[in-house]
Amino acid sequence: MGLQIGPDDEIAAMALATLVQLAADANDIFTEAKRKRGLLDFTDLLYYTHQLLAADSNLTKRLSGGIDQLLIDECQDTNSFQLRMLLGLIFGTDRLDSWPEGKLFVVGDAKQSIYRFRGAQVEVFDELCCKLGPAKQENLDTSFRTHQAGIEFVNHLFAKLIENYEPIKASRTTNPPDESVEFLLATDPDGNTIVGRASAPADAAQAKVTAQRISEMIEGDQKLVWDRDAKAYRPAAAGDIAILFSRRTKSLIYERELAKRNIPYYVVAGTGFYKQQEVYDVLCGLRAIDNPFDDIALVGVLRSSVAGFDDEALVHIAQATGRPIRHSLEEKLTATGEAARIDIPGLDDRQQLALGFVIDLIARLARLKDAVGIATLVEELAERTGYEAAMITQFEGRRKLSNFRKVIELARQADGGQMTLAEFIAQMDQRTIDQARFEQAAVVGEADNVVRLMTIHSAKGLEFPIVFLPDLNAKTEPIKETLINRLDFGLTLKHDTRSIEEKIGSKETDDGLASSYLMAKQLEQADQEAEDIRKLYVAATRHEDRLVFVAADWRTQDGRFQSSNSVISKLDGSLAIGDALDAGLNKVSYCDGQFSAAIRLIIPSRPKKQAAKKTPGQVALSNASNSVELAKKILSLSKPGVKEPKLLGPLDESAGKVELAATALSDFAFCPMLYRWRHELRVPGQPGSQPDKPAPSPAPLDAATMGTIFHKCMELLDLTQPPDSQLLVRRVLGEMDLDSYVDPAPIAGLLGPMLVTFYDHELCRRIQGATKQFRELDFIYQAGRAVIRGQIDLLFQNPDGRWCIVDYKSDRITAEAAPDRAQRYSIQMQLYANAAGKYLETKPPETQLYFLRPGICQPVELTGDKGEVDSIAQIASELIAARGTNSFTRCDGDHCSYCPYSRLCEKTLPSA
Repeated sequence: MGLQIGPDDEIAAMALATLVQLAADANDIFTEAKRKRGLLDFTDLLYYTHQLLAADSNLTKRLSGGIDQLLIDECQDTNSFQLRMLLGLIFGTDRLDSWPEGKLFVVGDAKQSIYRFRGAQVEVFDELCCKLGPAKQENLDTSFRTHQAGIEFVNHLFAKLIENYEPIKASRTTNPPDESVEFLLATDPDGNTIVGRASAPADAAQAKVTAQRISEMIEGDQKLVWDRDAKAYRPAAAGDIAILFSRRTKSLIYERELAKRNIPYYVVAGTGFYKQQEVYDVLCGLRAIDNPFDDIALVGVLRSSVAGFDDEALVHIAQATGRPIRHSLEEKLTATGEAARIDIPGLDDRQQLALGFVIDLIARLARLKDAVGIATLVEELAERTGYEAAMITQFEGRRKLSNFRKVIELARQADGGQMTLAEFIAQMDQRTIDQARFEQAAVVGEADNVVRLMTIHSAKGLEFPIVFLPDLNAKTEPIKETLINRLDFGLTLKHDTRSIEEKIGSKETDDGLASSYLMAKQLEQADQEAEDIRKLYVAATRHEDRLVFVAADWRTQDGRFQSSNSVISKLDGSLAIGDALDAGLNKVSYCDGQFSAAIRLIIPSRPKKQAAKKTPGQVALSNASNSVELAKKILSLSKPGVKEPKLLGPLDESAGKVELAATALSDFAFCPMLYRWRHELRVPGQPGSQPDKPAPSPAPLDAATMGTIFHKCMELLDLTQPPDSQLLVRRVLGEMDLDSYVDPAPIAGLLGPMLVTFYDHELCRRIQGATKQFRELDFIYQAGRAVIRGQIDLLFQNPDGRWCIVDYKSDRITAEAAPDRAQRYSIQMQLYANAAGKYLETKPPETQLYFLRPGICQPVELTGDKGEVDSIAQIASELIAARGTNSFTRCDGDHCSYCPYSRLCEKTLPSA
């Protein structure tokens, strides 16, 4: 229907036009930021794929010709854009009469479409089903999950709630000995109906009742769960039970009630580990240590439990400092250590001391960051600020502490992999974006015997013996959006057409709103309520053996359940639960009286205090009158016939294995002391005095970072045409989060001539003519006790079938020095060649070093015999031994003149 506003309503038109323009501007800014970093989001993938297919009909035909059959699973969760693009790809049109038979296969269930908030449009799926027609549809209507009593209840309930409901059948015919469906209605503490409009008492009562019933189930002997092996019903365990929430906002009170009754539980976190506040706190601390220009990270540290400043204090700090904030605060430090202090107007004496302490600590850790491991930085930050103690005093403190210690474990893994602090932060950032269902560190494990708490969306596709569905007094929220966007209506704007005089003193109502908006709002509300019913259907069909509904006996004055569009009201409309309660009944029947559901009014009660169980030793000690009796009792407690423990066998082959980086092994082979300074102690090096070294780089970056930038630029090269070095450097700096404070021009000035030389080199022409290419190829290589990890810059195959490895080096050397310098990397290239040979299942490829600065390609001659393989294992073994004994020798030679650690060696160690 297009844009729906009154033809004479200029104010509404101007408001909507302004809003659309602001949205377009925001999208342009966001698009430019993504383009700058070379990123695409999910929407981009769809949009640009559509653009590509629409612009190139030959490509569409070529792709369509390669698709014999297309299966679209969970089709009810697609939208019109996705479906049109897919149908256009395989058929060239969305017209049904032109589709070839047997090419499209769709699987979906409209009753399980619950992702409307992600853009899913169940009406699109329904329309597709109508186009296909009944003759081309097959109903999968048999449930292998739930028994007959449960399935018949689902059919009875949703036949009245879902239009054109198609019933399902049960494969399981052995029903439980009593009612498999329960309705628990929580009363007030006196056993009366809950009154009043506030929802808090009803919420608290439901949580208490849920925990009460779960406690009854796992402590009692009621046969509730079908044992497939014994082919009989058995009592329930905590691990059989799941509590499914329509919204996560209420789960906290349920966790508290479960904890009060010592019921083990596990929160299947939708937000996940990487989005927990304690993880953010640690990462903010590491960012502030690593990057003095990151104001946001520093403010995050100050606001977190690490420092504990409130918003008012942060305002005073912001008003008194310049940018970057850390540098400005460091200039205000009046002392160091425990006595550090920063005078900021508006902060009290305690806050000024705390601020000085935190800034001094961050500055000190920043100076140490390249000399100690990442885990050490995290531990030092937490220990000095008392962060762990602050966490444990908070709600869910044990889980927060577990999450924090998981971060430390990840940091230790990064240390073992020779990862820099910046690389670790970037990895954690990417994991936060990806999430990948990385769950929180639980006090108990997910696989343990625990009750699971999760959302209905998270539970879709899963099944549980016993399912609790609480929070049924919740209602569908009314539509309040000012702007509604619908497939059938387009954009509709909420605009009150009444005059100012008419609005004054009147309550906000629908009077005066455009009819188009009111119609769109009504349709939107109906769609939302329909999805809430579908969500209830998904939740109800997750149970295998028992389904428990939990609501509060919360009524209006006329005896109806509170809120006419709440879930319990809808259930009441289908099952007459309120009438049964008022009549004193404890069940309602369904399926022509064949089955019934139990109804219970429950008074929330406090959990019983359980006396601590005494151990057998404590009982013996308390019952013995003297040491002789105690000794006899202890001897009697031993179980007769207990076998002696088995002797330990040989250690597993994986015991004692050590992970090493390929570059670390190469450095050790060249000079063990070089390895120690660079990889063990992580000491920042100072350039030596090599005579043939060109003038220092004009870019304000250390040599290692410059080398990383050059490598990333080579990785991103388009070999078909020379790139704009300035744009290439900008993109790399953006990916490395350096673009905000590093000028790309000097780096591009260095890179430009290198690229010109490279594109004119024979090696570039060989790569351009390659039949296959692999860039930044990660590998793992086993060498004795060492597991070596590395990354090959480039592996390509010549037209004649020969493979070649290229490793880019940014060493500052002359052409004459290249052959000697190549020997420096011989072990590294042996490792690359052997790893690639195993990957390709061929003999090791030829190896080339390309020195970027002089533009020289230097081959590294390898024999590929067993001696080279043995030498790698031997060097790895020597490195492991040196680490174990902390004994590293120094190798004197010409290289010492340009080694960044030569001065340290001269001051601290004698020559070996």
